[in-house]
Amino acid sequence: INIMNLSQLKSYGSPEKGACKRALEEGLGRERDGVLFLTYSMLISSKGGTSLDPQVSRMGQVYEWLGGSNAEGLLCFDEAHKAKNLAEHGGTSTKTGSCVLQLQRSCPRARVLYSTATAATEVKHMAYMDRLGLWGPGLPHNQFLQFKGAVERGGISGMELVAMSMKAQGMLSCRTLSYQGVAFEVTSVKLDEISLRQYDAAAAFWQKMWHAFCAYLDRREKDPTWGSQEEPQGRKKRCSRWRALMLGLFWSTQQRFFKQLQVAAKVPTAVGLAKTALKDGNAVVFSMWSTAEARTRERMLSTSKADASKEGSDSDEALEDVNGEGFLSGPRMMVEHFLERHMTYHRPSGREVQWAKALVQPLQQELATLDLPPNPLDTLIDELGGPAKVAEMTGRSHRQERVGRNLEYVKRTCSMPKGASASAVVDAEQVNLQEQLAFQTGQKQVAVITEAASAGISLHSDRRYKQNGYVPKPRVMITVELPWAGDKAKQQFGRIHRSNQLFPPSFQLVITELAGEVRFVSAVTRRLILLGAMTKGDRSSSEALDALGDFDVHNRHGAYALEALCECLRSGSFRGSEGDLLCLKGAGRQWSSWAAFAKDASNKLKAIDFKLGFAERRQSGQSALQDPRAISRFLNRLLMLEVHLQKALFEAFFMLYRAAAEADQVSGEYADGAEQLHLLHGRRVRSLKVKSQEVVHKAADTGAATNYVQVRIDRGVSWEEAQEAARKSARGHPLEGFYLYSPPGKAGKEAVLVLARPESDLFENAQGSSGNCGLLVLRPHLGLSKRFAGKPVNAASLQQFKKCSTAASKHEAKMAWQQQFNASLNNCIHGQRGAECPEPGKCCLGSRISEEHILTGNILSTWLQVASSLNAQRQTNDEVEHLVQRRMPMVRAVTDEHEVIVGVAVQPDAVEEVKYVLQALTASAASTTAIQEVSSKAQASPLAGNGRSMDLRNMIVAELKSFPSKSAPWRNWCQVHDYLRHAGKVTFAPDDLFAVQNAVTMLQNFGTVQIDKGKMSLLEREGQPVVQVPDFQAMMAKVSPEGADMMKRWQDVMQLAKDGKSEDAGKLARSIAMGGARTQAASASSPPQKRAKLE
Repeated sequence: INIMNLSQLKSYGSPEKGACKRALEEGLGRERDGVLFLTYSMLISSKGGTSLDPQVSRMGQVYEWLGGSNAEGLLCFDEAHKAKNLAEHGGTSTKTGSCVLQLQRSCPRARVLYSTATAATEVKHMAYMDRLGLWGPGLPHNQFLQFKGAVERGGISGMELVAMSMKAQGMLSCRTLSYQGVAFEVTSVKLDEISLRQYDAAAAFWQKMWHAFCAYLDRREKDPTWGSQEEPQGRKKRCSRWRALMLGLFWSTQQRFFKQLQVAAKVPTAVGLAKTALKDGNAVVFSMWSTAEARTRERMLSTSKADASKEGSDSDEALEDVNGEGFLSGPRMMVEHFLERHMTYHRPSGREVQWAKALVQPLQQELATLDLPPNPLDTLIDELGGPAKVAEMTGRSHRQERVGRNLEYVKRTCSMPKGASASAVVDAEQVNLQEQLAFQTGQKQVAVITEAASAGISLHSDRRYKQNGYVPKPRVMITVELPWAGDKAKQQFGRIHRSNQLFPPSFQLVITELAGEVRFVSAVTRRLILLGAMTKGDRSSSEALDALGDFDVHNRHGAYALEALCECLRSGSFRGSEGDLLCLKGAGRQWSSWAAFAKDASNKLKAIDFKLGFAERRQSGQSALQDPRAISRFLNRLLMLEVHLQKALFEAFFMLYRAAAEADQVSGEYADGAEQLHLLHGRRVRSLKVKSQEVVHKAADTGAATNYVQVRIDRGVSWEEAQEAARKSARGHPLEGFYLYSPPGKAGKEAVLVLARPESDLFENAQGSSGNCGLLVLRPHLGLSKRFAGKPVNAASLQQFKKCSTAASKHEAKMAWQQQFNASLNNCIHGQRGAECPEPGKCCLGSRISEEHILTGNILSTWLQVASSLNAQRQTNDEVEHLVQRRMPMVRAVTDEHEVIVGVAVQPDAVEEVKYVLQALTASAASTTAIQEVSSKAQASPLAGNGRSMDLRNMIVAELKSFPSKSAPWRNWCQVHDYLRHAGKVTFAPDDLFAVQNAVTMLQNFGTVQIDKGKMSLLEREGQPVVQVPDFQAMMAKVSPEGADMMKRWQDVMQLAKDGKSEDAGKLARSIAMGGARTQAASASSPPQKRAKLE
């Protein structure tokens, strides 16, 4: 196959004419067929815009060479994640993302391959994968935003479900190297006295700088002589935009400053780890992200500017003549740059502004006296032998190097050890490649990589270099600075863990004890979790998560904990002894009580622009949960506090975070949107096994299977396990221990174990809760629960219980426990207590064994059909994702054999309906057609399903009248649909499935029909259908004003129907339905608690 680089076309122009045609024929042959490759930088290059005209753009040349709109070749996007930043409907897109999408859409008949190890760390990063068939006209999600919303509300499990569905449809192949032998270790760095003094002094300086900056903004906005003359209103708008821009610049500089300060504090530890690894026979790779070259070059240019102008030399020559007394400080240069550029006290004319000078000059003077560390990258290289012994693979063109006792700022080259055969100086463009070769061949034992070398290069112990007596050494990567994105972190890890390696690598993640560093590590950890879920269908697929898992606080637990902490600080109270201990221990902690600490911390946080008023916002319907930036803002502000205060604040936050996470587990709510079937209130169930599995649907176009899985869960707890739980969970609570009680109707006694939930009162009392849920009950047949007989477990509910405090009573508890544990294996609670069971053979109430029904595999292509069969209430057609989120609960189960099952939970009474819908679709091979039908109907009538169900109600009533005794052998809506389908009156289209289901439900609610003993009967009284009006007054008392108004209007409909005025009832119902669609659409975006009340 002929291969050619597009760069061989020296200019723009049509591939069918002139020089471009001749170049293609020379590279690919006379037919000009083969492989044409190019970089993303070349793809986006043009004389303007992203035109498909080959006369002005490279993409136009590719488009025309492929065959234009009739192209049928293959578009292969290697490292496709470079196109991830794409926002079609508002937002900011990169040119790469826009061009990749445009090229795909311009070649609709071409095949597309996305090749990347890090496809997406968030759902929004999938926007460029337009050809996967996950969204678009005629599909369950018409637009990418609908698909994104549906998956995001499913949390991590939603992403796992997408990956599993893609695999089932054959559109995703994701393989990985074995991690056997790979080691991940976190090394915590305790700051020494010098680093502590540096950090505290820097924090105090930034607090002063913040106040000066605010004063600077205020004065400059009010100064009419600063800037252009314009109308007051126009000036006000411009100043508002300018202020927002300046605030963003301030906080981004602050964040980068303290990140560099933390990286510098890690250097001594990192150097020690490297020397130990080298001594043990390893080669070391340091992973960093920033080089500080921009600020360094700016400083050197300003220093050499005068000399360069005198001598008439270019800037590079001048730079090489600049000597330094020591390595420049990256953090110091950041602040200098900010003060000079963004807090200038010179007008454009050059004249000084005295009030601005009075604010800025003291900061510049204090900055000059601050003891700040040198650039970490330069220090690291210098400590390990300098450029001759360290292979630097970065993006910087110059660096400081030692020449004798002095430092010189020189052009970066590949310096080699003495006696090395390679050239000592190479061309600047080839420096990284030469450095890579020097490291891979063993000429250098240490390498440093930053963003420029984080993808596409190999630094592993490659067996290809095992020659001439040299054997590549095992690799150790020491991560000093993590990148922001999870995909980039994974790309960095992949430099030393690759195929064809002799030895598995080791990873050492160096983390400081500073609480503010959680800000950086948490963001990466969260994205690594999402990356594993999106690419492999398993959130735990990244081995690094074993080491980083504790750092992820960017979730709902973190938001709850932040609200609770702010409330504790505002109120000055923190329930639990931990809060008091927090204030008394640790260096620099002089607080005598939580109230003293809360006052000090509140004042500090307010002084640096962090507001504590979550309580007021919650009363107005807002909360930290609805502000995705709240946690990041809190952690950013912690960076600007003295070490002892930020550590104390974070300890309190993390204590509340753990309590919030446990409270969610106990209450059955989960942060990622899916119920974990293998966990019962945070405790692993005794057993979870797959009982049966069958294919219930195969997509007609791809053959992808949707599977129905039945799992068997054993919730029982043996006596030995109960004793172990009592021992491990003992917290000295007076109500802990074993109890005996006599249930109604049973001669014998039953035993329970009461456990204190660790630290639970911290979170709940901070939220203003009654604190009654601080205890848990463990039972032999049901496991853990926080309620007993429908009541919270507390001192009041335990009054009727007898605590086992003697040896005899404990032995009695053991006998009762073992008896119920054994009896509950095959018996419901009625059988265990010798009572009469209302449903013998069917009842499983109180049994150890429960069964769950799950749909897994290819869910995406059957999304609408499954939702319809699960009794979904249709919103507007633009909100299918809301329908799915509300009515298709996702679950995750890990079996005893460690198999992960992710899918949609199906209630037992809906299993028959779901299987009917999917198997009917398979039998008719109508999956694609049905989806297209619902798409066309959705465009024709937004409420087609509601109007259709009204017609069907009349049709069903007419059919029932034709049967003897006005009864038909229909036990559910599926059988009604099957009957009408065979009569040619409905199809398998999702709208028809929904309409029939809705019609049957409405007829039952109106009391027109009843289903009993496997048949549906028509109920009539004196010629009119029997209408049963619900107790609307009781229902309205439980809902919001909007919901009450809606229910009152439906009450009028019911009354009209009851009075026989069916035509008037129909008109009013249609009116409500048309208006209700807008109400439902609004409720979909309302806060969860308010929406739940409305529904």
